[in-house]
Amino acid sequence: MDQPLIMPRKHDAEIHGVDGLGGVEGLPHPDDPRVKAFIVTDKEGTPVPALEGMVKTIKECWKNGAGHQVTVVSTGPMTNIALFASAYVDLLPAVEEFVFMGGGVGMGNRSSVAEYNILCDRTSFPQRMTAI
Repeated sequence: MDQPLIMPRKHDAEIHGVDGLGGVEGLPHPDDPRVKAFIVTDKEGTPVPALEGMVKTIKECWKNGAGHQVTVVSTGPMTNIALFASAYVDLLPAVEEFVFMGGGVGMGNRSSVAEYNILCDRTSFPQRMTAI
């Protein structure tokens, strides 16, 4: 999603830089085949929205219970995770755990108990989530 569910959209250039990546250097260009290999596409090769990509990938791994569970790792705001957990309740057994970057114990980057990813979209989280 390009907008949070509850709060107004915000950008924190002080923490994450103007590009949202905190000045990380040496990243491949978005058109690089190594990057494109991780982007889920439709039959015509057009990239699909992240939520659709999550659902497609999880279904392919889970195979209606005949496959294996996945771990979903979120390193940004968890709007798509909240939408997935709300709209695809039938796929929650396919997820072993959700791991996210967002908490703080005495020192988050935006409050004493939270980090930017949590503060920018307060949503309801599934029970099986682990903060890193």
